Amino acid sequence: MSLHKASLREVFRERRRALGAEARAGASREIADTLPTVAAYQNARGIAAYWPLEDEVDLRPFIAFALGAGKKIFLPRVNKAAARLEFCLFDGRTETLADGPFGLLEPQTGEAANDPINLVIVPGLAFDLHRHRLGYGVGYYDRFLMTVEATAIGVAFDIQTIDILPIAEHDVAMDLVVTESRVF
Repeated sequence: MSLHKASLREVFRERRRALGAEARAGASREIADTLPTVAAYQNARGIAAYWPLEDEVDLRPFIAFALGAGKKIFLPRVNKAAARLEFCLFDGRTETLADGPFGLLEPQTGEAANDPINLVIVPGLAFDLHRHRLGYGVGYYDRFLMTVEATAIGVAFDIQTIDILPIAEHDVAMDLVVTESRVF
């Protein structure tokens, strides 16, 4: 199954790259505008989000909106030694972010969150109609989601959806998936 997942990762990376910057920006705006309308957002006080890689869904407008609405935003920092993500409070100042593993920008200051996280916005390479996620193959998000009681929302472009993905026992399904055209 991992060989199949590896080949699917390449297919969906290429689909996302082929989308083009302008189309990604427009679709990202649609997704960022939809997220605050979801009940889980409205009820959340602490939101784990992410700073996007170049061709991922751009959550920066959503992060700014949520901070302006008084939500606490937490961004992931990779703890390679412990093989896990630590989510650190982000106050909106980009100068507190620095290069991390995998090309990520991550918080360099602050300890891991002690405040409750009620909502986790999760990137992925693909999502299926059963809300299963194809991640990047490291398992950081799956391990994190097993440790919190929070609503998990996957975000992706329409071209990153598929009817069904291969799943493993450790894969965590999302509660919702938001694309530029639908919520499922």
